[in-house]
Amino acid sequence: GSTVACEASDLMDRAVAEAGVPVRAERATEILAEDDGRVRAVRTDRGELIGCQMVIVSVGVEPRTELAVTAGLRLGDMGGVAVDDQMRTSARSVWACGDVVQIPRAPDGRRVLWPLATTARRTARVAARNAAGSASTRSADRFRPFAGAVGVRAFGVEVSSVGLSLSRALDAGFDAVATDVRHVSRTRAFPEAAPIDVRLVSERGSGRILGGQLVGREGAALRANVLVPLVISGGTVRDLAEDFDLIYTPPLGPAVDPLKVAASQAMRDTG
Repeated sequence: GSTVACEASDLMDRAVAEAGVPVRAERATEILAEDDGRVRAVRTDRGELIGCQMVIVSVGVEPRTELAVTAGLRLGDMGGVAVDDQMRTSARSVWACGDVVQIPRAPDGRRVLWPLATTARRTARVAARNAAGSASTRSADRFRPFAGAVGVRAFGVEVSSVGLSLSRALDAGFDAVATDVRHVSRTRAFPEAAPIDVRLVSERGSGRILGGQLVGREGAALRANVLVPLVISGGTVRDLAEDFDLIYTPPLGPAVDPLKVAASQAMRDTG
C-alpha cells in the first residue's frame, strides 16, 4: 500500500506538537524533588535537566492475582488468570472475570490481558450466568473473541484502533499487509471537511481484515466501529469495499467512505 498515513502514535505526536506541547522521545532517568517531596525537575538519558512541577508516569497495569495464586489457580502467559470461554478457571467450581483474566482476541484467538470496561462487563455477565446456572445452561454462555476497539480524542485529534496492528499481525504469524490511504471526513464542498488517515491491516491472499487504525480531526473514532464485526467474523476487504453500504450524506460523509477507499486499495494490495 501507499505510505500516506503514519502509525497512529506518530500522527497523534504531530497533533500534540502542533498544539504547542513538546513531544520528546528520550527517556527519564531521574526525578529530582525538593526536601518536602515536591517535584522540581526530570533528568533525561541525554543528560538534560527539565524543570517541572508535576510528573505523570504511565507504566501500564498488572493483574492483581494474589487471591488466584493463593487458591492454586492456573495463570496465563501474560500473568492473568487463565479461564475458558465460560470464564471457568482451572478449578472447576471457580469462575473469574474482569481485568484479571486473559481473554481471546480476534482474529487469532490468542488469550491476552485487555483491562477495559467494555470486555470486563462481558466477562462478568458470562461468569455470573455460568456460576449461577445449572449444568444444562452453562454451555450456552460463552465469551466470544473481542476485536479490541479503542479510541481517544486529544488536542482536537481522534485516534482509533481495532484488531491487530501490522506488527502484531506479523508476530501472530499472519502474512499481513498494511494499506494506508488519506481521504476526507465529509464531502469536500463542506468547509468543515477534514482529512482522515486510514490504515487497514489485512491478510495477503484471503483479504481477511485483521485490524485497522484511523486518525483525523473528526469522524475517525466512531468510524472504527464498522471494522469490529468484520474483524470478529473474518470479513474481507472485498466485503467492505463492495458489499457495505455506509452512510453517504454530504454533511456527514462523502460518497465513498474513507473505509471503503482503503478497502478498495487493500484488494489490490492483498492480491
